[in-house]
This record gives sequence, C-alpha cells and structure tokens, in this order.
Amino acid sequence: MVKSNAERNLSKNKLKSEQMKQKSRIRDNQRRRNLIERFNNQQSTTYKSRQSLPKDPSKRVDVTQHIAQVLNVIPTTTKHHKREQRSLSTALEELVIKFYYRGDVSYQMPSKRDCITVDDDGKKITLQKSSSSRYVNEANLLLK
Repeated sequence: MVKSNAERNLSKNKLKSEQMKQKSRIRDNQRRRNLIERFNNQQSTTYKSRQSLPKDPSKRVDVTQHIAQVLNVIPTTTKHHKREQRSLSTALEELVIKFYYRGDVSYQMPSKRDCITVDDDGKKITLQKSSSSRYVNEANLLLK
C-alpha cells in the first residue's frame, strides 16, 4: 500500500512532535535536578539575611541595630537625639509680614478673584493676593 504525500507529512509531523516532547521532558528533568541540587547546597543564612536588608546603608544600620536590641545582643538606647528648630518669634514674624504688605514694597491685586481663604485656628480669613513690586534684595535694603 502506497502512502500519499499528506499521510507522509502527517507521520513526519507526529515524529517531530514526539521528538520535541522528549526534548522538553529532558529539559524539565534537568531543571528539576538543578533545583534540587541548589536546594541541597544552600548558601549560608547570613548571605540570605543580607539580601533581605534594605540597600540604603543608613537604613541597613538602623534595621540591624533594632534587631540586635530586640535579641538583647546590645543594650537598648534610651537617649534619642531630638532636633530643635530655630524659629522666629511670633512678634518678629508679624513685623516681617506687615513689612512685605507695605505699599512701597508690594501691591494688592485688584480683582475679586484674587482672594485667598486661609484657615487660622478654625477661623476662615479672606486675604487679598499681593505681588512684590521689588526684588527681595531691594526690600531687605529698605528693611535695614
């Protein structure tokens, strides 16, 4: 019995697909073996713990110090440095604001839309927008 071209192509395709399946099985088995070997030959735990720490050096130090304090390796610190902000007194702040609202330093915008509503301790205050008519350096010279 003579096979037609279609039957020959079909048998060739079946053979190719079987070969591809076999190669795929071999690849999968090899991958599984490699995973098992890698699992059995694990790297040290310190390497893994270093990988899980943040990359930022200052954050890394903070995290390691915290872990060491939790595990009682080092004593817990009770003194924490608190930042102190150097701020102006409210009287001086009001004087500066009044100076910059003066007519020779700035001018108010004329439109009704040029208003801003500001919340000041629970009270809403409507202020007119103003624009400086001088450079800051010139205004500072007037202040002195």
